[in-house]
Amino acid sequence: MSLKAQADGTLSADSRKFEGLYIGINSGTQSIFSTATINELSVPGQSSRWTAEFLIAHRWQFLNNRIVFGLEVQVGLTDGNLDRTFNGLRQLEIHFSNNSQTGLGYTLGYVAGEKQNLLLYTYLYQTRRNFDISLKDDGRVIQWQRDIQTVLRFGLGLEYNLGKRFSTRLTVGSQSPDLNNDIDIEEVPELTLGFIYQF
Repeated sequence: MSLKAQADGTLSADSRKFEGLYIGINSGTQSIFSTATINELSVPGQSSRWTAEFLIAHRWQFLNNRIVFGLEVQVGLTDGNLDRTFNGLRQLEIHFSNNSQTGLGYTLGYVAGEKQNLLLYTYLYQTRRNFDISLKDDGRVIQWQRDIQTVLRFGLGLEYNLGKRFSTRLTVGSQSPDLNNDIDIEEVPELTLGFIYQF
C-alpha cells in the first residue's frame, strides 16, 4: 500500500484507500437481449434481468491521490432466458437461452471528501454473452441457432470506503447494441449494487 506524508514528515499507511488489487461482486439489473434470424429477418428478444458479476481488478491513484484509474475483469451469472413469438407464415416460438457473461473494462474516477473515502467514477466495459436459440413450431424444435454477442456497457458509479479494506458501490448506466449485429434495441438503464474487498 502506498504511504501518505504527514505534518511531521512521516508517512501513514492509510493514504490511498482505492489503490491496489481488489475483488468484489456487483448485482442488479441489466438489459439482456438477443436476436434470432427467421427467413432473413432479425427478430430480437429483450428484457431487463437480474445479473451477478464477480470481479478481480487493480486500481492506481495519482495526482495527490485524487485521480483513480482501474482495470476490471468480470465473470457473471445472468437470468438471461428470454421467450417471444414470431407471426409469419406460421407462428413460431423463440427461446433465447443464456446464463452467463464475461467482461473486461476500465474505471476512471475522482476521490472526493476530506477523508478521501468517496470515489466518483465512470466505467466502460466490453461484455460478451452467448445465446443458444431454439425455434419451435407447434412445440417441436425445428431449428437451433447461436448468437455470440458483444456489447459496450457504460455509466457512472459511486463507491464509499467503509474502512477495514471494505467498500460498497452503486452504478447507473446503459449499454450499446450488439457490436456484431446492427440491430436497434430499447434503451433500458442498468442499476447495480456492489461490495469490494481491497488487498
